[in-house]
Amino acid sequence: MEFIYKTTPMPRRPLTTSKIMLRLLAGLLVVYAYALYQAYTFGSEYLINGILLLVVAEVVSYACEAVYALMTKQNILEIFKTSFPYITPLILVLTVPVNTSLYVIGVGTFLAVVFGKLVFGGFGQNIFNPAAVGRAIIATSFAGVVALDAITSPTLTTTLANAGWVSDSASFYYMLKDFGGLGSVLTGDYFAAMGETNTLLILVVGVLLSIFDVIDFRIPLTYLGVMFLGATVIALVSGLGIDYPITFISTGGAAFGAVFMLTDPVTNPQTRPGKIVFSALAALFTIAIRFLGNLPEGVIFSILLVNMISPVINRIFANKQVDSIKRNIIITFATIIVSILILVIIGTSVEKGTYKENTFKKFDPNAETGLAADDYSSCKAKVTDLGDGKYHVTVRGFHAIEDGGPDNEFDIVVKDGKVVSVECTVFSDTKGIGDAAISEDALSELVGVDLSSEVDTMSGCTYTSRSVVAAIQAALKEAR
Repeated sequence: MEFIYKTTPMPRRPLTTSKIMLRLLAGLLVVYAYALYQAYTFGSEYLINGILLLVVAEVVSYACEAVYALMTKQNILEIFKTSFPYITPLILVLTVPVNTSLYVIGVGTFLAVVFGKLVFGGFGQNIFNPAAVGRAIIATSFAGVVALDAITSPTLTTTLANAGWVSDSASFYYMLKDFGGLGSVLTGDYFAAMGETNTLLILVVGVLLSIFDVIDFRIPLTYLGVMFLGATVIALVSGLGIDYPITFISTGGAAFGAVFMLTDPVTNPQTRPGKIVFSALAALFTIAIRFLGNLPEGVIFSILLVNMISPVINRIFANKQVDSIKRNIIITFATIIVSILILVIIGTSVEKGTYKENTFKKFDPNAETGLAADDYSSCKAKVTDLGDGKYHVTVRGFHAIEDGGPDNEFDIVVKDGKVVSVECTVFSDTKGIGDAAISEDALSELVGVDLSSEVDTMSGCTYTSRSVVAAIQAALKEAR
């Protein structure tokens, strides 16, 4: 005779799905609020874009849910109430940089909601984390058009990835120093995805969500723990300190993914040992992608991979006989130990990379770029403000620099921070050579230039051309 044991009815909990989602929303909004604060430090335009990203994502999500309700002949308001369409777009927004194009986040949200959730039958039926689906599509299909501008100099994650995720001690600390030190890494004082930088804040929110029964603490604890232990062994072998494993789990959205994405109750296993194995395998996949793949962070793709095998993990651990408890424990701990051993083997077998001091700088939103940052100090421009946006500029050209001759002089009109017109009133350089830079066609190309513009000097008449650009720069700075 074979006895089959099944899960007995559980007592009703006062915590409904709606309450769980509202508490999860509160935790996400805390991280989002910090992301907006950080965006404001970059500039008001990034703060506005950060807000618009969420607006666009939410509108697209609700629109998709509404169309789905109409197609399946369900009540739209009831779908809004039970499908929680506000969660996926918020998570997705927090996985992208603040300067992401609104078009990209709109398309990403559409694909995340439709192909990550609705095609499976809506909330509770999906096998993949919808936000992870959207982020993976953005990373693979829109890599060249994600950003609105070029402020994304190498991030901490890409810097680590470029050196194979492990290096010698001196090189690692040069890199860490360039990003503001370990404190900056933990508190998010650098440019990256909106929700991945402040690891300490994310972990605090994660602890609170665990206390209030929103997430299962075993998942983030196992995921980050396996990564941390493996990175610690790699650090010991490579001569690195404790800063390395801390940095390792603080970059690439590891903490955010562990707290807000791996813990999705729909896509992770239902048993406690299953959740632990699920999380350990996710950590192993993340390490393998980081060290062996050509993608920098690996968190999103590891989440999608373990989502696929979640049903298999459920079958291994669910509805087992009483005497299988020991077997479950052995499988759980064996998975953790094997995962750590594999990631240590991978991490210690890859070739160590090298960081160069001051090669990778922490993003500085106040750093001047373009014409504002170009050095034309040798031209010694002098500006006279004539009023109404008109400026007279004297600047050293070829003869002034080479033999102490007279300066070149320009009348420049600036409006709203841009050049409206340029006229050379005194030309002291060599005729037939230098005057190519002050021709009507050459000067007309400078109309519309502002301090953020990249302006090249003209070959063949370099000195004169530099004097023209220096005069433009001086007038724009005076106007500012």
